[in-house]
Amino acid sequence: MYFFISLRQNIIALVEVLIEEKASKELSRLAFKFKELKLFEQSLKCLDSALRFEPKNPYYYNNRGLIYNLLQKFDESIRDFEKALSLNSNLAEAHFNLRNVCSKLGKFKEALTRYKNAINLNPDLFDAYNNLGIIYTRLEDFDSAFNNFNKTLSINKNYTNSYYNRAKLYFETSNFRKALNDYTELIKLDSSLKEAFDYRGRSYLQLNK
Repeated sequence: MYFFISLRQNIIALVEVLIEEKASKELSRLAFKFKELKLFEQSLKCLDSALRFEPKNPYYYNNRGLIYNLLQKFDESIRDFEKALSLNSNLAEAHFNLRNVCSKLGKFKEALTRYKNAINLNPDLFDAYNNLGIIYTRLEDFDSAFNNFNKTLSINKNYTNSYYNRAKLYFETSNFRKALNDYTELIKLDSSLKEAFDYRGRSYLQLNK
């Protein structure tokens, strides 16, 4: 117990030293470490201080927006991502993160625009295509959903999330042969997914009716 108390005190002291020295880059790096450790409030403190010293750094706003998102403070998260984009409209990460929040809040049409903006800035952002596929599925535009899942897998053929999402959509649209193929591929990539085994079995049953 004493060790952890002492460690915490040393970390707090380090943060205070960095703030006193106005060491914004070191504060940003420390914020990332705190994020990895799920110490979100400490991460926020570091980024708040970094932004006091570099108020026009879009990366710090983007990173703080991520922390707010993890804390489910979505208004603050959106504000920071939008601030990051006002400082650097070509910051693909901020477009991507902002659309994730919009999607989470059910703002699907706005999320579509944000995802497309991010793809325009970085065409290899495969998880953006996957997330577009998810939104199109919710909007029941299945052709667009399939197109985006296919694009994801053309960029990253081992991306299990897109195999899962595409397989599920194939199953729900009664394309059981393709669902079976995707679930089989998904199991090869990750044999711990019990749901994949379950739905592969259901696909077999539908095909043998």
